[in-house]
Amino acid sequence: ENTVLDKLPVKEKNNFTWDAPLNWIVKENNSFSLASYEIPYKNDLADLSITKFSGYAGGVLANVNRWRRQLDLEPQTLKQINANSIMGSSMIGNFSVYKLINGQLNEAFLCTILTYGNSTIFIKLKSTITTINALEKDFLDFCQSFKFIKR
Repeated sequence: ENTVLDKLPVKEKNNFTWDAPLNWIVKENNSFSLASYEIPYKNDLADLSITKFSGYAGGVLANVNRWRRQLDLEPQTLKQINANSIMGSSMIGNFSVYKLINGQLNEAFLCTILTYGNSTIFIKLKSTITTINALEKDFLDFCQSFKFIKR
């Protein structure tokens, strides 16, 4: 049976939402993520995805090192990872941001882990180093924009 909920975009199924800048282009969503955006910057593009998992979802160490592996970077200790993290907060919870850069590949990620109730939201931005640096403030503003939907 089709409920109204089935027809809603995934972000409406959760009791939270966010504000994306107007120039961010909504991409066709895979079933894995809550939302995906393509972000134009000069003659480059960045790719942003939002995913949500129940529980702790492996925690900071495992996830940051998984993202580091995707960029061909060596794993780090939790102490090293935490030393370079940026802390922030949104209406639905606090978050930490990890900026990962591979200079040789000219690839970089900005990754956020936002703890929300008994689940974890990941926000991942990937692009070239220049574009990641240019979009960092927009990314942090975006992470801070998460808020509860007023029913």
